[in-house]
Amino acid sequence: MYLVTVADSVTGEKRYHCGRKVVLGMTRSQVKRIDWEPLRTSPNAHLVDAVISHKSTKFFLVFPEPWWRHPELQYLNLIKGRSISSLEIRQTFYFAPESNSGRSFIMAYNDASNAEFWGSLADRNTLSRFPGSVDFLYQLNNALVDEAVKQMAINHNTTEDVIGRPEQGVVMFWDHDATPGYFPNYGPNMPSEAWHLWKAGYNISEAIKNVTQLDPEHDVFIMGSAYSNNQGWTEGAFESANDLLTTKFSQRDLLSNVLRRRLPIRP
Repeated sequence: MYLVTVADSVTGEKRYHCGRKVVLGMTRSQVKRIDWEPLRTSPNAHLVDAVISHKSTKFFLVFPEPWWRHPELQYLNLIKGRSISSLEIRQTFYFAPESNSGRSFIMAYNDASNAEFWGSLADRNTLSRFPGSVDFLYQLNNALVDEAVKQMAINHNTTEDVIGRPEQGVVMFWDHDATPGYFPNYGPNMPSEAWHLWKAGYNISEAIKNVTQLDPEHDVFIMGSAYSNNQGWTEGAFESANDLLTTKFSQRDLLSNVLRRRLPIRP
């Protein structure tokens, strides 16, 4: 029987859970925060660090009109989809009504060093939680908005006046190096890394098999996309869970059954 202690990320209140088996669906840094002796002494404990963690940011900017359809920018023919830039804003996605008018928004996705650039603008004194959201979704501060508008103007060969100021903005960080002093309300439920890659030199099949159960004497299991064949994708998490059920819990291949029902093969 295992006793798992979990502290609430906001109140600090502790909750206790008991079980004969423990399944950890976590990222690398989340696993490493667990106070469990085999994570330090097991012969396979080093496999927790067999993956490289990557950071990411994603922010949304809401505009009163789709500025990318401005007459000066019609030659770009931006209706929907995304643009890719060498700037830190990197990937820009466009969402707007088909009527070419009304509220529209930009989504920007950045990872690796580009994520660190936007994280450096996240002054904790000017970040505030987005109303009604979870504790790690923040309203954009002026520094983030100013830089985003500036880079979009460069990327689209236009001026900041054409783009205008967003009515609202929200940002989310996936940063395994974040500390409680860097982001407000940082706690166990704060997203850590965005995705992972296996380090060079590992036999991936063997690593996946051994990291799933670090110590064969303990019914404690690790699953998720971090230690899978499809890192960074939901498929990796599903496949990891399915493999755990079939190899450790003697269940049927549930994933293929689900896919067969959801996505029937056409003749």
